[in-house]
Amino acid sequence: GPWAWAAAVALGSRGPPRAGRAALGGMAADARIAKVLSMRNDSSALLEAIAAHDEFYTGAHRHGNSTDARKHLREDLERQNVLLARRFLSDFRLVIDGVDGVQQQARALEGECAALARRVTEADD
Repeated sequence: GPWAWAAAVALGSRGPPRAGRAALGGMAADARIAKVLSMRNDSSALLEAIAAHDEFYTGAHRHGNSTDARKHLREDLERQNVLLARRFLSDFRLVIDGVDGVQQQARALEGECAALARRVTEADD
């Protein structure tokens, strides 16, 4: 399943786990297992990545690793890139709007400070 693949990647594998892969030795294996166990596995990015791999390897997406799936892989990846770019732009719009709000408040504060400075100068005269 997807968790086995994620664990294999974290342990240094270059792809999905393979039957018959040589067991890792002694202390190095313990350190790698501890690393996998200490990983945060509830982040949305990790869960999305696992779901995407699970979808591909279990056949829910264009019949898994079929000829048809491989033929349409570029199209599928480009579609995912477009969706990610749109989501990024949507989320970034919120950041830009927040920065614009802060800039407006800073300009208003600057104006108030200038007015206060004029009043203090007038009071000294």
